[in-house]
Amino acid sequence: MLKKLKSLLTQEEEAFALLKNQYPLIANKSDAEILSYFELERSEIVAFSKDFKNLYEETKHHPLEQNTICKCTDANNQPKNLYNTREEAEKTRSFLKTSQNTTLTIYHCPHTKGWHLSKG
Repeated sequence: MLKKLKSLLTQEEEAFALLKNQYPLIANKSDAEILSYFELERSEIVAFSKDFKNLYEETKHHPLEQNTICKCTDANNQPKNLYNTREEAEKTRSFLKTSQNTTLTIYHCPHTKGWHLSKG
């Protein structure tokens, strides 16, 4: 029992450290403030950070910045991220909804077979 509790506490500490490292805005926040920021319960933080890490690992190997096919741009005239499948776009949309409380829509790129996310 004590071993399981120690393991869980270690996982939680690692989860908070990962999020603080990726989000400088929350680097100096308490655990309670971070949970509030992401609208999570303490019991959800480990799974949330694992999802975050998995998404990061997936996009690291397939950088979205390397969009040389599509010429779509955002409101700041920057190239839009292009997702090969609707499922990839949905995973990112769900993650951003949870992590940044951002509501996005998915739409098919008018120039390629890919998908984009939009705030509008």
